[in-house]
Amino acid sequence: MPTIDKRMIIRKLDFFSKINNELIKNNLNFFRGFDLFNSKKPKFSKKDISELWSGHLKERSKAGIKDPLSLYVHIPFCAQRCNFCCYHSDEYSKERINRYLESIKNDCEYFKKTFSNIEFNSVYFGGGTPNILNHKQLNRLLSSIFNNFRVAKRADITTEGIPAFITKRKVALLNRYGINRFSFGVQSLNKKVLDQSARLYQTERQIKNAISFCQKSGVKNINIDLIFGLKSDNDKSFLKSFNKALSFSAATVTVYKLRVPKDYYKLFYTKRIENPRDLFKKNYNLSNIFQKMAKAAQKNNYIFNKEDLGLNYGNQCIVFNRSDFIDEYAHKATYSFFSKNIESCFGLGLYSQSHTYGKAFYRDANHAFILDEESKIYTGNTITMNREVLYEMVENLIEFRYVDTEKINAKFDIDFFKYFTEPIKELTILKAIKIKKNKLYILDKKIKKTEAILFFVRSEFLRTLLSVQAFLRKDYFYNLVEEKLSI
Repeated sequence: MPTIDKRMIIRKLDFFSKINNELIKNNLNFFRGFDLFNSKKPKFSKKDISELWSGHLKERSKAGIKDPLSLYVHIPFCAQRCNFCCYHSDEYSKERINRYLESIKNDCEYFKKTFSNIEFNSVYFGGGTPNILNHKQLNRLLSSIFNNFRVAKRADITTEGIPAFITKRKVALLNRYGINRFSFGVQSLNKKVLDQSARLYQTERQIKNAISFCQKSGVKNINIDLIFGLKSDNDKSFLKSFNKALSFSAATVTVYKLRVPKDYYKLFYTKRIENPRDLFKKNYNLSNIFQKMAKAAQKNNYIFNKEDLGLNYGNQCIVFNRSDFIDEYAHKATYSFFSKNIESCFGLGLYSQSHTYGKAFYRDANHAFILDEESKIYTGNTITMNREVLYEMVENLIEFRYVDTEKINAKFDIDFFKYFTEPIKELTILKAIKIKKNKLYILDKKIKKTEAILFFVRSEFLRTLLSVQAFLRKDYFYNLVEEKLSI
């Protein structure tokens, strides 16, 4: 095996330092997650997307593989934006909603042929706030979907919503179209927390009524979402909200960890804070709050996966199932495009994200609701194993300050140290990493985290990585890329 030239490694480090400096100047770095991997300039048309799916479905059929296929419909409108929300949404406008529904109908009719021989195993209406639509608008949406796509008889059909906009008439309509699961974004039952979150329109009575309307219509699969980590919340107020949520006897109560705000990444990068846990330590006693949640759940006859308790990486949420009702759908969510149980997903509507198993993902960016098939209205990229593993490594570093190679091996069915033999050797020569009990630590005194991560980027992925819009006008940057690829 040829020896590694240390001078070449130093050249590479110098190159990565230049990349890192450019990322910082453009307010981009690896700790901004998917932002770095996606060109924000639309580059796919409806025709392109139809061809992508047609090819994917033919390949899967020819190989005798029937991977689950889900349909996601995004309704991006909200009465007002909650100040903790990290998702894309638009303010309510009757005119804009009507134009949007026309766009959805056009998409359904266009893609009907693409999926004519396929049944969707699940349908999910997300947002935004899907039930902000009035009865007439909701009927337009549902008829567009179910008149153009085939859905399996025992499919999970879920709609998100907030209790304030649920009525008996809407529930009856949704029930008529086969919706068999309601997921209500309650988030908190504390008035002060709701005020800080811009959600004072929500009342406990509305929640009880919404659950009652659904149960009386025959829908038993009802979920309540809570968020752990909201501003002004603490151990006492959160546990009170949690106990109230359990008392409503919904089929499931799902507790989500508040997603780290974008400002955090800058603080993390400049070493002013060490770990996301620091954001929670001030208001929560992390040593016993999860034990108290567990006791409350057991007292109210809810069961849960003990491994999910806590703020550990990968545990984006904790699902509490009523002991007499197991919600299988709640366990299907996955965030890795190479996970063994990943579903291919076809998304409809502005901001919706779609992906084909292990191949590509794209996002609808049709803000103007253009209807023709040739206009470029989708952003996206090819999925690679390298990209997915890198993203996982970054999440590890943010959560733990180290990379848990055993978890990555289990998730992607790879041998981390064989997969990254060369970068590990190079960083070892630079004395920039330490490996202890299958945990890889980046030594900050020797190298910046973002520079170290760039060593793990494979050449075939580097062009995609650097194709973000911020660099499109920088000719010298492409010269750097060519230099790297020729090393």
